[in-house]
Amino acid sequence: MASLAISVVTFNTSEDVFAQTLSSISESVSTYKKVRGVKEVALRIVNNADEKLCSLYNPVVFETATEFVDDFRVIEGHGNIGYGSAHNLALAEMDAEFYLIMNPDVIIQRDAIRVGVDFLNTVDNVIALNPFCEDQYGNRQYLCKTYPSVLGLLLRAIPKKIGEQFLAGLQSRYEMRDISGESPTTGVPLLSGCFILAKREHLKAVGGFNPDYFLYFEDFDLSLRLGLMGDLAYLPQMKIVHRGGNASKKGIWHISMFVRSSFRFFQNHGWRWY
Repeated sequence: MASLAISVVTFNTSEDVFAQTLSSISESVSTYKKVRGVKEVALRIVNNADEKLCSLYNPVVFETATEFVDDFRVIEGHGNIGYGSAHNLALAEMDAEFYLIMNPDVIIQRDAIRVGVDFLNTVDNVIALNPFCEDQYGNRQYLCKTYPSVLGLLLRAIPKKIGEQFLAGLQSRYEMRDISGESPTTGVPLLSGCFILAKREHLKAVGGFNPDYFLYFEDFDLSLRLGLMGDLAYLPQMKIVHRGGNASKKGIWHISMFVRSSFRFFQNHGWRWY
């Protein structure tokens, strides 16, 4: 009977992608409520764009999202305050036992929410999870990470074949590519912020995301602070599709934000060069 709160931050996401995301939320919430008899599910969409959501998307986009949600609201009018700070707005006004943080370009498998909440309910020492993830083409995405190095991050900004040719082992360790694809793994150092299912009491205890990170590395910073309170885990039975990622292919602004945030992360938590 555990209650659930879901927070989705959007910034000019395409209507087609956003509609699929909301539809998948609706289906997964419906399954969760039917199987577990849950009555309290809250959803907040935090709009970081200047234009109101009602003018960006057809109202039909929201119909399936709200069908199985008991408490729905759009938070907007604050402008682009950054990914983590936007999620903090939602976290501040929702009170639930479990909290799902997600991107607007994530498709959730129908049974994912139930599987994730059941695991957190069963394993007491685990307080946050990342799922199994593929991109829209079916390629495996490795969300869980070890502590990054400067060299490893530089390799991710150059052509893939070159990076893998010179330091494939370094990249493999960073992305935890040897992690089991069938059984849960606890003691994960870092989680990806595109989809984190967590116990809200711990998110609240650490104050949510650090607002000093506008974009990128806010999830790593949060992971390290959460990791002081309990285990972080990878749960392959909880599955999603993620269309985003790879800052190096998004243009100079995203690259500059990635560099600035990585510098802040290393300054706050310690430098590792290779």
